[in-house]
Amino acid sequence: MTITFVALLLSAALSGIAAYTSLPGTGLPAPETPNGTESTAVNSEAAFDFGLALSVKDITSEGLTVVFHQSGYEPKGDLITGSWFSLEKYENGVWQDVLRLTDSLMWTSEAYIITPGGTTEHKESWQALYGSLDKGRYRISKEILEVKSPGNYTSSIVYAGFEIE
Repeated sequence: MTITFVALLLSAALSGIAAYTSLPGTGLPAPETPNGTESTAVNSEAAFDFGLALSVKDITSEGLTVVFHQSGYEPKGDLITGSWFSLEKYENGVWQDVLRLTDSLMWTSEAYIITPGGTTEHKESWQALYGSLDKGRYRISKEILEVKSPGNYTSSIVYAGFEIE
């Protein structure tokens, strides 16, 4: 099995868009990069991107490593992500939630700091939640918080796309 990926970044304020059927203003499902390995920042309709570009590596049908690249924006507090993630598959021209094997899984409340002006990696394993993924185009979503002070934060959802062949 050959596995390749295409990375993208979309942001959506939690009170706004939860998923895209296409990239804003393009009608495309995901940006393609010349060699299939570069991260691509996409100017979206959402308010917050925190200077983040996402890429993925070490992709298998049961997990991957998300790489957060932060630059060009000076955070007004800590940028953090947690253990929560979601998977979607691109089918019939729209992103659709991947069916979970169980609804009894509970998310823990770790806070992983994303290094300002640097790169942070976080491994994700979905085998227990989704099983082994079939061939296709997928994207993983992660919530990002900019915590300015206790109870004062801004949140956004970011996506990294990948393909399993």
